Amino acid sequence: MENIKIQDVRELCQRGALRAFAKGGGVYLEDTTTGESVRLDNRPEKASTPSRHEPERRSRVERMFGSRETWNTNQPDDDQGPYKGFLLVKCEECGEVKAFCAKRETYGFKCSCGYETALEKLRPVFMHCKCGKTFRYKTNMTAETFSHTCLSCKAPVDLELNKKQTAYVTVGERR
Repeated sequence: MENIKIQDVRELCQRGALRAFAKGGGVYLEDTTTGESVRLDNRPEKASTPSRHEPERRSRVERMFGSRETWNTNQPDDDQGPYKGFLLVKCEECGEVKAFCAKRETYGFKCSCGYETALEKLRPVFMHCKCGKTFRYKTNMTAETFSHTCLSCKAPVDLELNKKQTAYVTVGERR
């Protein structure tokens, strides 16, 4: 085994590569990337399961957001609604575009033609007009680009999908 100085261990702990902790009367060093831990004194470890009085130690991220198994990393949040707030909805039947503020949570939009469009997988719209006003919507649009009028000055604002194709932004402000 190679000789390691206490200063080296201190630097690794400060960088976050190692974590020192006490458990069951022993002092341990844990590699934060692999989760492997080593007891510093040479005493044999007790049973590996924590006692009922000693809760299992979780990472700071898991303490904030819950256990990693519950994280939904495959899909964006709020795919199926309900949606509330400023919406920019295109009717699937007639193609009419309607901008409105939904004051109550809703799962669908009923057009003047009578067709009800389901609100699913809406993308955010970040609209910045030349007059200085900024507006945020959620939309069901699927086109690469479209135009919408500013609520303040009534000028048309051209919008396009961002590089990741997750949101619409004003043309020229592509991120």
